[in-house]
Amino acid sequence: MKSQKKIILTYLRVVVVLLAWGIVSHVVGQTATTGAIVGTVQDPQNDVIPGTTVRATNLRTNEVRSVQTGQAGDYFLPLLPVGDYRIQVNAPGFAPFDHSPITVRVTETVTINVTLHLGSIQEAVTVTDGVEMIQRASPVLGGVVDPKTIVGLPLATRNFTQLLTLSPGVSTSVPNATGHGLNSIELSSQGARVSDNSVQINGSDAMNIFTQAIGTYVSAQGVAVPAADTLEEFKVQTALYSAATGRNAGANIAVITKSGTNQFHGTAYEFLRNDVLNANDFFFNRAGLPSPALKQNQFGFTVGGPIQKNALFFFGSYQGTRQRNAVAPSSQSTAFLPPLTDDRSPAALGAIFGGQRAFSSLFEGELGTAVAPDGSNINPVALALLNFRLPNGEFLIPSPHSPSGLSKFSAPGRFSEDQCNLNLDRQFGARGRLSGKYFYSNQRSYFPLFQDETTFSPVPGFGASAPGRNHNFSLIYTHIFTPRFINLARFGYTRLVGMTKGDEPVKVSDVGMTTAPGIDTLPLIQVQGLFSVGASPNEEQGSVTNTFNLADSVFMIQGRHSMQFGVEAKRHRSAAFTRAQQHAALVFLDFPSFLLGQSSLENETLFSHVAATVTFAGGFDRDYQISDVAAYFQDDIRLTPRLNLNAGLRWEFFGVPVDRYGRNSNFDFARALSEPPAEGTVSGFVVGRNTPGTLPPEVIRADTDALRESQNLKNFGPRFGIAFQPFEGRRNLVLRAGYGIYFSRSAGILSFQNVVALPFGQVDIRRLEPFSMATFQNPLPPILPASAFPLFVPRFVDSTQTFTSLDPRMRDPYTQHVSLGLQYEFAPSYLLDIAYVGTKGTHLIGSFGSNQPLLASKANPIHGITINSVANARDRVPYQGLDTNISQSTSGFSSIYHSLQASVTKRFGRGLQFTSAYTFSKALDNLGQRTGGALLAFGGLGGDQRDFSQNRGLSVFDRKHRLVSSFIWQLPRMKGRSLFLRALLNDWEVSGVLTLQSGIPLTIMDTGAGRIYGRTNSRAQFAPDFTTRNTALSGSVTSRLDRFFNIDAFTTAPAIGIDGGTGYGNSGRGILRGPDQRNLDLALVRRFRLNALGEASNLEFRAEAFNFPNTPSFASPGANRAVPASFGVISSTSINPRVLQFALKLNF
Repeated sequence: MKSQKKIILTYLRVVVVLLAWGIVSHVVGQTATTGAIVGTVQDPQNDVIPGTTVRATNLRTNEVRSVQTGQAGDYFLPLLPVGDYRIQVNAPGFAPFDHSPITVRVTETVTINVTLHLGSIQEAVTVTDGVEMIQRASPVLGGVVDPKTIVGLPLATRNFTQLLTLSPGVSTSVPNATGHGLNSIELSSQGARVSDNSVQINGSDAMNIFTQAIGTYVSAQGVAVPAADTLEEFKVQTALYSAATGRNAGANIAVITKSGTNQFHGTAYEFLRNDVLNANDFFFNRAGLPSPALKQNQFGFTVGGPIQKNALFFFGSYQGTRQRNAVAPSSQSTAFLPPLTDDRSPAALGAIFGGQRAFSSLFEGELGTAVAPDGSNINPVALALLNFRLPNGEFLIPSPHSPSGLSKFSAPGRFSEDQCNLNLDRQFGARGRLSGKYFYSNQRSYFPLFQDETTFSPVPGFGASAPGRNHNFSLIYTHIFTPRFINLARFGYTRLVGMTKGDEPVKVSDVGMTTAPGIDTLPLIQVQGLFSVGASPNEEQGSVTNTFNLADSVFMIQGRHSMQFGVEAKRHRSAAFTRAQQHAALVFLDFPSFLLGQSSLENETLFSHVAATVTFAGGFDRDYQISDVAAYFQDDIRLTPRLNLNAGLRWEFFGVPVDRYGRNSNFDFARALSEPPAEGTVSGFVVGRNTPGTLPPEVIRADTDALRESQNLKNFGPRFGIAFQPFEGRRNLVLRAGYGIYFSRSAGILSFQNVVALPFGQVDIRRLEPFSMATFQNPLPPILPASAFPLFVPRFVDSTQTFTSLDPRMRDPYTQHVSLGLQYEFAPSYLLDIAYVGTKGTHLIGSFGSNQPLLASKANPIHGITINSVANARDRVPYQGLDTNISQSTSGFSSIYHSLQASVTKRFGRGLQFTSAYTFSKALDNLGQRTGGALLAFGGLGGDQRDFSQNRGLSVFDRKHRLVSSFIWQLPRMKGRSLFLRALLNDWEVSGVLTLQSGIPLTIMDTGAGRIYGRTNSRAQFAPDFTTRNTALSGSVTSRLDRFFNIDAFTTAPAIGIDGGTGYGNSGRGILRGPDQRNLDLALVRRFRLNALGEASNLEFRAEAFNFPNTPSFASPGANRAVPASFGVISSTSINPRVLQFALKLNF
């Protein structure tokens, strides 16, 4: 394939030739807040009519735009505010032409070709039919969601992001109607990462650069979610968008809130949920537990109208949400509890667990200490924790809910939000328009069972509060110098504020544990595969992110040709803090280890029962400043009335985060000594130019305040497209194709993950330390005070320094898009769209273990070692003195995606509209195995860290088949019946969303394998005679809940070490697939006309059912062989049980 440089040079030559030849046409003159109308005026003999006046009138505001057709009879009306328009065409000797309404949608171009007939003014031709649905101007993939769809379809939490799932090429889970709070979704578009999406609200960047996520994660606030009734429409562009759009390679989502019109209009509403009407969760029913609480009230109003008719308009809104929710995933937990009773005395515990030995997942036979039959050797800290009671009288560690130990917990979480919206629009005659829009939201959340990637299976008692605020402001000025020269200037500001604070019902002093001076917070205590107790280290942190963006776009029309070019600058400031130094974590491999809590000396094995500890120290506050710049040129050429060519080039510069405090630091392996000298070394450490103070000689001060060696100044992304009408005279069929390169901005979290790295912070992770003296009473190593930092700790051969580093030679990720398809309007208002879409991701960011131990032999000694064992793993690492689990983020990963996408759309007419979208796809990559939002998008490798190719497999979001259908049907009105029957049966509406999709890939892990490498990231080992083909079991999912796949297909990984230490398993990524998802949401609506308030006024009653048939869709099973209790067991659902919602809404 040609290099990117050659592609760019070739493109530029083509553009120069086209300009020289004068083969120029109409640009698609829209932005993230506007649309356009384009067309040709001709006579009945198909001869063009130049110099004809075309007039477009906004039916809502009476704003008028006029233009004259060019020599080719073409006209072009760019930068039109979204809404309904009237097109009038007048030419001497021809009858006037009048067409309305014509709906202009955000980022789309409407084609209105006009044929004028000879005649007089009295013989005017008036057209009221809808415009063609075919997109003739470009190959952009995606669609507009209009107001009728936004408020008409049943939305699980009335969040517009849930409508993103209606587009083909999108992969995401079914929106959960019981989700906490806003419950925004994360999606993959055309095989891109979930962190590759971009959301603009009224043209202003709404993303959080810290996470690059749509939703809120921990303390990082997500994208603003204006109330559904405030949205005019939004556009989801999934591929091949023009050069005017950039920033990321995934979905580009442009949201427009409503503006005022010449008529006063508004709504007042309340939506109500009550758990009395809801079905119970499948597993709660199975365990005999009652349905958890779910109560929600959502209420508000909108109002808009003229301040000065035809000149100044306003729109405002308020919405409040109050939710009490024990059904949401953040309010529920599934744990596997040991067979405890209310008698927690040593004798009672000894009677139950006596004889059980620790380390059952590591060793076989009679090795190590067993629990005494009388419980006399049970650790006093374990005994205190087992007998500690919460303020409500419940045990801190509960008794199990079932004989198997499977236990379901729920506790009511709380969410409240107050949001408002204020929009002002000023029309300055026919020459200019100024639009200012502001959104504000204040949220308060409480998560009773706080869960993140550091916790699993928590028991109740350690919740977290999470307040947040969201500001979004945009100011857009459009100036029309002439109908062929238009300028649009845009300013945007987004401010996102979030924090978390955890509950602490028990202190270390309450249970006889000692951690560090001045720290009384109970560490997070995890019993692997069973349960966890204590607060997460992420429960006390916060962030404030400000984004300023300034952009200017120019639209020029010359003959057949129009050009769009512009620049955009963004300034991000993301301040973050965490109090992780107040927290720690302990890991026990099994419950007997928890009960005993002995050191290696006491239990007569190589390891302490405290298998792993994590502590934090240092100063973790950061204030990152980031600058981005982009420039583009776009030319969409209408070569003939049947052929449109699109050509564009976008340049992106993504700045690297710079910390205002000078605390940027990194570890560069290329500059580090692999074998430290006897006096130790600090080689490899790099700090920013603005780091204060004197540095040790071996520490490198970078040439810039940032730490990347390259600022990536060559991010040029060419875009090409073609739309061709193959048959003359058949306007209902168009072929479309395109290719483009799209760069993605990396999330700020990449830099923030270094806050726990020396010299400004320290995370001390100790896993299976040989000869460890840690006990449950004193489990942690010494923790340094924050005043000790910055601290350059020399690395010695026997050190265990731990951190996460960034590859200083990291590149910006980019994705190549290619598509070929057709659109066919096979009947008026019916559109068939079929396309092949492929993408290839390059320089994708992920992490890998950069210090994995090497295998030694006599022929290949490692630091003088010739044998392999679990005990000498740290001695066989490439860089001695560094932990075996050190990871490095790099841009060395890739992906590929192929799909066939088809959709059928019926535009609203005769009371019915529907869309059905099907995607058949396959997404592959060699990235990590984590799922979730952008905070988890940089997952690590499984298995061998030196071989990225062995990690290639199905992407975590891959869904082979996906069908999503939505409809709105206004039932036919009865005529000629009695007044009573008409009043009873008229004005009903039914709407719904049906989703049928494959399950996500399932990777079988074995964290007990890979010990010879000192790691716990191994995939499982196939047993003899087993492969992927005979591992899956047949039968319904319900019949396989306790054994979803054949767990006997996996066995212990092969022993490599002289002490039986195991290597990595041989199974691949995504070898199985989890359960399918099937869901149907329905809404029944009755409107009562209120003519006294105006012709269009009505009172609307809504009854909505989410998962209407109450069909359970199950989550993926436990997939870690090292945790037998959950291995192959499905213990939760992936879709809510049936939830009912009722609403009253006044429309006027």
